[in-house]
Amino acid sequence: WSDGLLIVSADMPRVLEDDPAAWAATALVEHIDTARFAVRSWISGALGPATATPGLLAPVVGLAEPVAFSYPQHLGALLQGVLDQQGEPAFRLVAEAVAAVCDNGSGVDRARILPVVLIVSPAPPYVEGASRCAHVAAWRVDDAGVSGADLRTQLSWMKVFDQRPRTTTRRDSARPVDWLRGKHVLLLGCGGLGAPTAEFCARAGVARLDLVDTARIPPGILVRQPFALDDIGRLKIDVLSDRLSEVAEELEVRRRDDDVRELLADDPEVLNADLVIDATASAGVAAALELTRWSRPGPRAPLLSVTVGHRCELAVATLSLPTATGAGADVLRHLAIAALADDSLRDVLDDLLPDPPRTHPFQPEPGCSDPTYIGSAADLASFAGQLLNQALVVLGADLHEAAPRSWAAVAPAP
Repeated sequence: WSDGLLIVSADMPRVLEDDPAAWAATALVEHIDTARFAVRSWISGALGPATATPGLLAPVVGLAEPVAFSYPQHLGALLQGVLDQQGEPAFRLVAEAVAAVCDNGSGVDRARILPVVLIVSPAPPYVEGASRCAHVAAWRVDDAGVSGADLRTQLSWMKVFDQRPRTTTRRDSARPVDWLRGKHVLLLGCGGLGAPTAEFCARAGVARLDLVDTARIPPGILVRQPFALDDIGRLKIDVLSDRLSEVAEELEVRRRDDDVRELLADDPEVLNADLVIDATASAGVAAALELTRWSRPGPRAPLLSVTVGHRCELAVATLSLPTATGAGADVLRHLAIAALADDSLRDVLDDLLPDPPRTHPFQPEPGCSDPTYIGSAADLASFAGQLLNQALVVLGADLHEAAPRSWAAVAPAP
């Protein structure tokens, strides 16, 4: 597996982070593939027979002081640097960790010991908010498995991707999607707008995502929905669930192959989520949501309804807040009334509520039972992101500095 790389995704126990002295611990490691490994958890206490947790194991040494030497290439240089800068206790812990890798004196099954030693060190004191466990380094002991450890033993340093939540600043922090982190989202419809929205939710850190859709994937939608040739014939919820589990490993995805109207009639409690998103663009579903929301006592979950125009040149999101009894259709009706008196919204009225109604529905291929709209993958991904973001601007106003965009700001120039 050459030098390999190590992904550190688990926070360390507080007892280790708060310990000012040098300490020994054990890392529980998953072997992802030939060259990649991931630390899934930490076990307080040195590698030994008492370590009964299944999985690969690697010894860990926490140093009491910041490291001030360059990465050594031989064991002797590493041990000498630790002795000179960290003192006798840290030196002994590192030496014992190397012995645990090179010998089988630990009493642990040899096949479970990864020939890698991890060293954790503090940040320098001048660093703002310096952490006791700021840095993680991993090095492979090339002569692991032989009896004893020669000071000339060569060390191969592994690339470390440190993704511990307590020491990592997310790249999407202070953005509207902050509101989604840790939330439960119910997504109705996994098509042109729903599928990209599901992925946006997963990447934002949603804790649970319920997917509701009955459709299977036909070849024609591949031009605008994020599915692949091998997915043809499979349920959209199954494909999305598999994909999202690869994007966010902590995400809980629940799939429901149900007609939304029947689901709401049989189990209205399904709406008990932090956010409900209707991406079905179905008048029947919109009516069922109106009835269910109106008849349920409040407070209710925020309801975001999203749709695009018939040529994907315009998109509209409606957001019903917890105190509102109406759902998307009710808000859209108010929008239509406002559009009658506002020329800047004339395109919204003409696209969504044309007068006279359109008489030539777009049916793209033989056997297509439902009329649809013209739109590309670029159109839909762009609209899905903008509509979700603007709703989250309203819901999470205290988490970011963004401000809602007004209708005048998004209306096209005359």
